[in-house]
Amino acid sequence: LQNIDAAENILKHIWPRLSLKLSESKEKTNVKLWLVGKNIPVKIKNLATGKNIILDENNKDEASTIFRKAYVLLAPIRAGGGTSYKIIEAMASGVGVVTTNLGIEGLEAKNNIHVLASENEDEMANLVLSLIKDHSLYRKLTLNARKLVEEKYDWKIIAQKLNEVYVSCL
Repeated sequence: LQNIDAAENILKHIWPRLSLKLSESKEKTNVKLWLVGKNIPVKIKNLATGKNIILDENNKDEASTIFRKAYVLLAPIRAGGGTSYKIIEAMASGVGVVTTNLGIEGLEAKNNIHVLASENEDEMANLVLSLIKDHSLYRKLTLNARKLVEEKYDWKIIAQKLNEVYVSCL
């Protein structure tokens, strides 16, 4: 449900603003919105009516392969529940992340250091635009995010911490 809400928010509010800002920009960029997921609901399909919107519900690639083809993960998470795997995977893959404070809740990711976060649709469109246009900002955030994932979310580190818990129980 959180992903459906996020996709609906992107299609109704963020993407139209971003598209307008891109069309008004002096620098022409070929930005596409790529929604990947199984069994995309009809209401999302009906909202996805633009030449630069790609709905991909038959993609069999691993998430890491999908992220290697992406530049920004836009995740306007407004409802709690589920996991933050897609955000961690994007950070691990070197993809810029634009999300909400709820999207990074429970992670050690910080706004303006590892990701860009906002609760406002217009600002989210501006943040995506910033990542597209400001290569030094993009590089800073993605390098910081990758380092955070390596230091806090690597499986070896997680397994070691879990092992310590098991040993302490014995």
